Amino acid sequence: IQEVLAYKGELDLLERFKKWDPPRFPVTGHHLTEAGVPKGRAMSVVLHKLKEQWKQSNFELTLEEMVTRIPDTLLSITQEDFKTSPKMGKRKRNKSKQR
Repeated sequence: IQEVLAYKGELDLLERFKKWDPPRFPVTGHHLTEAGVPKGRAMSVVLHKLKEQWKQSNFELTLEEMVTRIPDTLLSITQEDFKTSPKMGKRKRNKSKQR
């Protein structure tokens, strides 16, 4: 991205991009387990729903606020959620980055 911005002469945007600290999703599987979410597909669905809520808040919900939402989010799961929510699991490393 930086090279494209520099090539296009977008130097102000390039400087802002360099200083930008992207938001990190605060909730982990550990938080979900502590809140009673069963491991497996249900955990993936709850995590997906929480991420959607976090996006809707413009990434402003805190960890504490997100954790308080876990029980209601778990209770809101439907069969359709299991079909439509993306599967999440351990990330596989990109082989090109293993060098």
